[in-house]
Amino acid sequence: MTNNAEQLITNIEAMQVKGAYLITRVALEALTLRAKEATDRAEPLPDVLATAAKRLQTAQPSMASVANACAYVLYPFTEPQTASLSAQEVQQLIATRSREFLLGLEEAQQRVVEVGSRVVRDGDVIFIHSYTGTLLGIFKRAREAGKHFRIIATESRPYCEGRTMVAELLELGIDCTLIIDAAIGSYLNGANKALVGSDSILANGSVVNKIGTQLVALTCHHYGLPLYAAGSILKLSLESLQGTEVKLLERTDDAGIATEELSKNRGLQVENRIFDLTPAQYIEALITDKGIMSPAAIVTFLDNPFFEGRTHGA
Repeated sequence: MTNNAEQLITNIEAMQVKGAYLITRVALEALTLRAKEATDRAEPLPDVLATAAKRLQTAQPSMASVANACAYVLYPFTEPQTASLSAQEVQQLIATRSREFLLGLEEAQQRVVEVGSRVVRDGDVIFIHSYTGTLLGIFKRAREAGKHFRIIATESRPYCEGRTMVAELLELGIDCTLIIDAAIGSYLNGANKALVGSDSILANGSVVNKIGTQLVALTCHHYGLPLYAAGSILKLSLESLQGTEVKLLERTDDAGIATEELSKNRGLQVENRIFDLTPAQYIEALITDKGIMSPAAIVTFLDNPFFEGRTHGA
């Protein structure tokens, strides 16, 4: 693990950290380190931390857990009484609240894994899309319980996180079939269910996830297969409660369509969107730390302590 906040933030910006759960953990580590660095350099802590939080949220605008983590850690600084705290006290407060959120995130993650492992049945053929640490945990737990099942996984372009996912599943002794994204329609009817992760869960139960998830959902609907989306309550987008749309991240690098090669083509617009939105109506159920629930039930859990100060009047 690096001891440099800038490197951690840069790694997130460059998408070198994969999976919403791990990205949120690294974001919290970055905020804690940035607070220590600012204290050592006698920099203005509130401004420095606000800048770091903005960079983290800008880097991953489709991941509600990153926004929720940053908001929880920085929430005390919206209160006037914190203005009198020393730099060391501010640093300690940041470290404490980061640990609190991280502990809550880890506990929620373990509950999601436990609930999700019960969705996996012996003999299942499960279709998945993209790299998802939550699903990796679910499948590991199901395998430890003695269940035998097979995975059909997409490459998940751009970035091909599906290849990484398959490599880790094979190490767990889980048989996999890897396909190109364009083959979703041809292979999904060979599965009996689909499981995906969720980078954000909207107030209406819709899910933001890696681009292509919506296509998986529509294909599941066509074949009459259940689609489950896994993620803790901490991935609830509080902004969506006020009707704000979750930004679907786009990238300009060469992992998608290389725009520089096509820049001279007049009238051509290139879009490299990385995430998409799957409407709640195509999701059988959400696998959460509160159990299996219908997508519409997500808004009944706004009393989560880690949403402190952000749901009043919602």
